[in-house]
Amino acid sequence: MAEETKAATEQVKAEAEDVKAKAEDVKAKAAEDETKEAKSVKEEAAKVEKKAKETVKKATDAASKTEKEGEGIVKKIINKVKKFFN
Repeated sequence: MAEETKAATEQVKAEAEDVKAKAEDVKAKAAEDETKEAKSVKEEAAKVEKKAKETVKKATDAASKTEKEGEGIVKKIINKVKKFFN
C-alpha cells in the first residue's frame, strides 16, 4: 500500500511538472505574441508619424510658396503704384 501511495504521489508530481511546463510554454507564447503585437503597433505608429511629418512638410512648403507668391504680387502692386505716382 505504501508503494502504491508512493507511486501515485510520483505520478501526480510528474503530472504537475508537466502541467507547469505547459503553463510556462503558454506564458512564453503569450509574451511572444504580445511582443509581436507591440512591435506591429510601434511600426504602424512610425508609419503614421512619417506620413504626418511628410504632410506637415508639404503644407509648410505650400504655405511658403504661397507667401512668396503673395510677396511678389504685393511688390508688383507697389511698383505699379509708384509708377502711377511718378
